[in-house]
Amino acid sequence: MALPTLAGTRSILSVSFRPAAPAAAACRLLSSSGGGGGGGPLRPVALQLDYYLSAQFAGVAVAERQGLYAARGVRLALLPDCPVGEEAGSVRAHQDAHPEALAVGTVEQNVLVPVLAKDPSLKMTAVAAMFQESPLGLAALPGNAVLSEPQRAGLRVGAHEDTADLLRALLPAAEVVACHRDDKMGALRRGEIDAVQVYDVMETHALEGRLGAAPAFVPLAALGARLGYSQVVFAPAEA
Repeated sequence: MALPTLAGTRSILSVSFRPAAPAAAACRLLSSSGGGGGGGPLRPVALQLDYYLSAQFAGVAVAERQGLYAARGVRLALLPDCPVGEEAGSVRAHQDAHPEALAVGTVEQNVLVPVLAKDPSLKMTAVAAMFQESPLGLAALPGNAVLSEPQRAGLRVGAHEDTADLLRALLPAAEVVACHRDDKMGALRRGEIDAVQVYDVMETHALEGRLGAAPAFVPLAALGARLGYSQVVFAPAEA
């Protein structure tokens, strides 16, 4: 069964995005503003996503639809999209500006670790994993055997800006180019690159739906990468 698209995921939400209260005007309100399961006020929680509200965040939409946030006394708002690598800074800025709330975020652990090493004052802690293991890998067009020899010279690989350095380390003979997330699949279909960075969660399924056949796929773990869980949920250390 095909995974929902971005539009399909948003249609799951029973509450439209609306401006939050003035104290969190930069957010988009996701949860209803009623009282919690115990009848008390809802605690504001701001969530910084590192990707579009797509199928990998389906749990956020499903929990909203089922009223799980409000039932547990939570009013959830989504922070605005931010540049790659600035997720921790966004969470820290919101937490400092709104100490009465809780700010959390999602990001690749290979992005979070160097950011925190560079700026320890952010004081963030990974608190949960989104996957049991990393779904990060490379995909090529169906029938294309380029990934049978991923270390060959001249392989053109498209990567997100925050993963390009990792792929350059894993594939020193390849030409790794940063691709915008909106156009990376188009670049692959047009033949501008031989393989592209994907999550084997929704993107491989989306490619199969568009192309009519499953893409070739190699997990980065097969290239010697020890990525742990890859995607993590993080929060301020004092939370």
